[in-house]
Amino acid sequence: RAIAWAREHADDFDADASQVYLVGCSAGGHLAASAALTPNQPRFQPGFEDAKTDIAGVISIYGYLGARTDDPASSPVALAHHEAPPMLLIQGANDSMLPPGARGGWADSLRSASRSPVVYAELPNTQHAFDYLASVRARATADAAEAFLAWVRSGEQPAKTMEHRIDPRLP
Repeated sequence: RAIAWAREHADDFDADASQVYLVGCSAGGHLAASAALTPNQPRFQPGFEDAKTDIAGVISIYGYLGARTDDPASSPVALAHHEAPPMLLIQGANDSMLPPGARGGWADSLRSASRSPVVYAELPNTQHAFDYLASVRARATADAAEAFLAWVRSGEQPAKTMEHRIDPRLP
């Protein structure tokens, strides 16, 4: 409903309805990716089935992108498709809240399904919720998110396999 509302009321705020982006951390990253991968699907839009709910891009910061229940629709990775929007996945290399080895695997799975780029950035020596307090990592993540959104809005298309460590000099 929030996506539909934002698109419907974009003119009220002198905004472009085609430039709706979702950003979320942890469970919010899961929800942002899930919403990005299920646009305009009546099953997920009860009461507003005809509303446009597609978005221009998504950023998931230390989000769990695997299944949460037995329903395949609970996994953003399982929902991936060729029309998915561009995605930026930012994960901590030492995130003990996520299954070992899943982070990069999620990016690979999303890339294999999507025609849009999926950018995976991993912060070294970083735990879950690293941005809870102001830090170098939090600032680097904000800068990376801003750069990603500017790139998506520019319309330039780099290679789908682009990977980047936000700043390997971070301790």
